[in-house]
Amino acid sequence: MNDAFIQMMKDSVSNQVRSEAEERGQLTLGMLKTELNKCHSDKPVVFDIGGYPFDTTSYRGYYDQLAIEPGEDQSSVKETIKLLEEAIGKEFTGYKGGTFRMNDYTMIWCSEYGTASGNAIIGIEEKEDKVIVLTQNTYNE
Repeated sequence: MNDAFIQMMKDSVSNQVRSEAEERGQLTLGMLKTELNKCHSDKPVVFDIGGYPFDTTSYRGYYDQLAIEPGEDQSSVKETIKLLEEAIGKEFTGYKGGTFRMNDYTMIWCSEYGTASGNAIIGIEEKEDKVIVLTQNTYNE
């Protein structure tokens, strides 16, 4: 296969993922990073369902998508953006195997490793003292 064909296929998949994300109202990795860049970098980031962004992993529900694991230690906007940037271009191993490279168009979830929580990340809300990552449980729709 030539490089132009491979790029066309990647673009097609990226457009499809972006479309699916928009239909669900779910953010992609790049979208979340863009939104966080608009916030004050020292504010803590917290999930609306509890916990702070701690680590990234392949999402148990869809291995080609990214889960941000909640943790106990406070994370700032700046630290969270760094966590997201480190995931871009990185290969993750799916729960039952396979490797999956994440990119700006990868859909993201709030979920612990090995768990398909259904908690899609749908936005952020900047408050005076923190930034809240908003989720929507897709199992309760």
